[in-house]
Amino acid sequence: STTTAEAAGHTGGNSGMGGDILYRWGNPAAYDTAGPQLLHGQHCAEWVPNGSPGAGNITIYNNGAGQPGPDFSTIVEITPPLLPDGTYDLTPGSAYGPATLTWEYEAPNPTDFFSQNISGVQRLPNGNTLICEGAPGHIFEVNDAGDILWRYENPISNNNPASQGTVMNSSVFRSYRYGFDYPGFIGRELTPGAPLETYGALFDFDFDGTIGTADFTCFSDLFTGPATPTEDPIYANTMGRLADADGDGDIDCEDWDAFAAAFEGAVLPAFPACPDDPQFVRGDPNQDGLFNLADPVNMLSVLFTGGVVLCDLSMDANDDESLDLSDPIFALANLFSGGAPIPEPSLNCGNDPTPGSLECDTYVCP
Repeated sequence: STTTAEAAGHTGGNSGMGGDILYRWGNPAAYDTAGPQLLHGQHCAEWVPNGSPGAGNITIYNNGAGQPGPDFSTIVEITPPLLPDGTYDLTPGSAYGPATLTWEYEAPNPTDFFSQNISGVQRLPNGNTLICEGAPGHIFEVNDAGDILWRYENPISNNNPASQGTVMNSSVFRSYRYGFDYPGFIGRELTPGAPLETYGALFDFDFDGTIGTADFTCFSDLFTGPATPTEDPIYANTMGRLADADGDGDIDCEDWDAFAAAFEGAVLPAFPACPDDPQFVRGDPNQDGLFNLADPVNMLSVLFTGGVVLCDLSMDANDDESLDLSDPIFALANLFSGGAPIPEPSLNCGNDPTPGSLECDTYVCP
């Protein structure tokens, strides 16, 4: 509301003060007034826009750089001391108000949230607050109670994407959230694209180039069992992409089998039986409900004369996850020379307690 000439002096404009500072807050020493310094290296002071809770208040990313004690950042919201005519209620010679904060976000462990420079904050129409922890490149949204609703870490460094799971510190100057009704989106394609980050080899959660016990632990944590993507989506945890071998959106029993086939460790830990696995009797490929000489004969027929087996698992007599001559030999040894027992399930129909790549298209349990 001032002209260039008025802004160079102390009169003119809506407030009659020309280019003088109308309001300031956070460090009274900056205008030779006693009072505590509440802001340290702050960024992104913005009015909360109309349509958002707290409209007219001011949100500030208080970086905390150089403050006494440990380094940590906070988000502060203040309500400016406005009079009905829109001017500020100020007492000459006193620190500018308010004396108390309207709202503040501080991490439960304060030093977990810190950016010594840049950074930003935005109050959203739903009342949540979008925070850009600029130096490490973290963007997250909190509700009024300070709960983190989602968090994203910038995976781009030097214009190249990092692999999922990499510990990143790739700065982001500022972030803003835009609704789908934002005018700049008119006529634009808004279908989400591929993830910015890259992904390592399937099942290699620790990115060490091998599939071992540590990877088994991660896989177990992500296992959902039989479910559809709408019932139990895996991508709430993006590491699920490393576990979904068949790309069906769920980490289920088929993915267990694929993991077992890729496992390179010395001893494969025990896997639970999967309820969606087929039920069968091992050693009974002819599916007559009996284990006798007819079964190894059937195995030999499949191997050498074009015989058909409808359930590979039932023919895998020694449970080595392969169909070869060792299966009829193992079965014959059990029948006639006191050989090792047929692994479970061998007496009654059941699930395969060990994972593998063999399948069972049809088995009619007696």
